[in-house]
Amino acid sequence: DFAVPPPPGNLLDAVVEAGGAVWSVGKIDDIFAHRSISHRSKRDGLAALWDGTLEAA
Repeated sequence: DFAVPPPPGNLLDAVVEAGGAVWSVGKIDDIFAHRSISHRSKRDGLAALWDGTLEAA
């Protein structure tokens, strides 16, 4: 897969610029070209993705 960085000024950028943290579970960090992602949790499978989401919350 080839991810094109999203345009600047998206919600993830705003959260990080405000001092917040952005968690990604699964392939979300790939979709955003690894930009403005503070914590990554690579998971595979529906149950594992759900567990990763609960851990991040």
